[in-house]
Amino acid sequence: MKRINTQYFIRAVVLVLFNIVLLTCAGSQAVTAQVSTSTNQLRIGLWKLSGIDADKTIWSADLVVQSVRDNICIGYFDWYSGVEEFYRGREYFEGTYLEARQRTNFRGTRLENVQAYQGRRLILGVYQARLSEDGMKLYDGFWNEGIPGTWQAEWVQAQSFIDWSNPLAQITRNFTVYEATYLPSWGIYHIPTADEKENITNLAVALQEVRDAYGSFMNIEVWIRPTSVNPGILDSSGKIVSSPSHPRKGQNYNAFIGSSATSHISGRAVDIKDANRTLTNFLLKNQQLLIDNNLWMEDENFATTYVHLDVIARPTTGRVKGRERIFIP
Repeated sequence: MKRINTQYFIRAVVLVLFNIVLLTCAGSQAVTAQVSTSTNQLRIGLWKLSGIDADKTIWSADLVVQSVRDNICIGYFDWYSGVEEFYRGREYFEGTYLEARQRTNFRGTRLENVQAYQGRRLILGVYQARLSEDGMKLYDGFWNEGIPGTWQAEWVQAQSFIDWSNPLAQITRNFTVYEATYLPSWGIYHIPTADEKENITNLAVALQEVRDAYGSFMNIEVWIRPTSVNPGILDSSGKIVSSPSHPRKGQNYNAFIGSSATSHISGRAVDIKDANRTLTNFLLKNQQLLIDNNLWMEDENFATTYVHLDVIARPTTGRVKGRERIFIP
C-alpha cells in the first residue's frame, strides 16, 4: 500500500495529475460507448488483493467493486498490512475499465476508519492493473503514491459484500436492502436473483450520487416490482427468509397494483416520495446529476407526488434542450 514519503512526493503528484486527466478523458468517451459483447468485463463483487511495497511491507485488501457502468467503476478497498494489521482502513475509489486495453485504473477518493501507527497512515492512491482474459484476475498492478508497490487480485464472489437477508444491510451508504426489496402493498420482501441484485446495486450507486448532492433524506416508495415474486418474510431473528408456500409466490406485483410493464421489473427503477416537490425541483435545476449518473427522470407532470428515476437506455437525440434526461412515460 502506501505511506507518506517525501522521496516519492513529486513523482506521485505528477502521476496523480496524469491519471486524473486519463480518468476524465475515459469518462467523457464512455458516454457514447456502444454496448460490449466481451466476456472479460470487470466483475462486480469481492476481489482478494495482495501486494508488496518498496519497503518490503506486505499488504492485503478486500477489493469490493460495487458498480461498473459505461466503463466507470466504483467501490472500495479494506486495507490490511503486516501481522498486526498496521495502517488499516477503508479507501473508496472511482475509476475506469478500458476494455480495449483490458486495463483498470482506480483513483482513491476518500478514507474512512483509518488506524495510524507510529505517526504513519494510509494516503489516497491511484491503482492500475490489467484484467485477465477470463475476467477473474487483476495482474501487473502497481501504485506509486507514498511508498511505491505492486499488487494483484483474484475475484472471489459476486455481491458478497451485501447481506441480502438483512433488511438493514447497506447497499450503499444511504440505501438498504429493505428499501430495494420490500413490496409495500403485500407487506413482504422479494428475494432477488443474481441479475436483479446487480441491477439494484448499480442503481443504488447512481442514487447515492444524487443523495450526496441533495443532502437530505430520500423516502423510497417502491424499488423492484417483479412479475414473478419470490416471497421473503422475516424470521424470529429479523432475517429475510424464503417462503416457498406463500400465497403470493410467482404472482405479478405490477398487475396487482394496476401498473403495466415497467423498468421496476428488473430493479432498474425507483419511485421516491416527493409530495412537496422538493426533490423534483432540485433535480430539474441540477439535471447534470442525471447525465453524470446515467439516470432518467419521469416528466414531473406525470409523476406528481413522487420522483421516478431509472437507468433504462433511451435515445438521447431530438430531446428538448435543458430536459435531455426527462422522459414522458
